[in-house]
Amino acid sequence: MKCKQFFYIKFFLFSLCFNQDTQIADSIVVGISSINFDDDRIIIDMFAINNTPIAGIQLDFDNNDLFLIDSVSGGRCYENKFTMYSNEKGRILAFSMKGNLISNSRSYKESNNSIFKVYGKPKKDFFLNDTIRFNSIIAGKKGEKLPSVSLPFSKNR
Repeated sequence: MKCKQFFYIKFFLFSLCFNQDTQIADSIVVGISSINFDDDRIIIDMFAINNTPIAGIQLDFDNNDLFLIDSVSGGRCYENKFTMYSNEKGRILAFSMKGNLISNSRSYKESNNSIFKVYGKPKKDFFLNDTIRFNSIIAGKKGEKLPSVSLPFSKNR
């Protein structure tokens, strides 16, 4: 009887782990590929590795005390004629009014999957050992919310 219980517990744990891996594999991975400084400005290069087309992006940065966002441009959003907005509270929106989509990623390299660059000014002494966190909401072709994983950035990753 104990052997049977052990088997069921092991099977349950394996199933749970397998479902988690499947969920991550089917998600769009959003992250920061680099942070650079140009005089008194900060430039954050954002990437998205996706296996399904993207119709819209919303990012909300948690680190509002580290930097002030003043604009966003470039990347695959620019190439696909997305309209991009940002505000000082750390929210970024990118979408196409014409229904354009960001196609599936062709590689898993962050540098090949830039969605846009975020420009701003540091609010305090910005150290690259500060962890930058954000939340992502990604929309699919029909406006449905797609599963996404937002990777926090730290110098030691």
